[in-house]
Amino acid sequence: MKKTIIRLTEGDIHKIVKESVKMVLKEYGNTPEGQKKLGGLHARTVLNNDNVDDWDEIYRYAEKNRGGDNYDKVGNNENPMYYDYAQGYVDYLDSHPNELAASNHRRMKRNV
Repeated sequence: MKKTIIRLTEGDIHKIVKESVKMVLKEYGNTPEGQKKLGGLHARTVLNNDNVDDWDEIYRYAEKNRGGDNYDKVGNNENPMYYDYAQGYVDYLDSHPNELAASNHRRMKRNV
């Protein structure tokens, strides 16, 4: 069997890695543990980034992996994965009180 040489540019490699990471995140994002991690990521982004679009992007991604626009309902029951997401958000805030205080201080200074 003859070996075939495949030439890839840096852009090709970047695209392959990016697509692979997206696939892994998509698979992980629709699990309770993944939702908890996404909640923590959302909290971290809110505390350290003033760009609301970045906050919204993470939230919408997690929402989509919970089941779309009706993330809070599955049939007539509440979606338990939303609670995993919220727990991850709260856990991050609880474990990073200094970041929370600094974020509040930055926002208060800006509003004065």
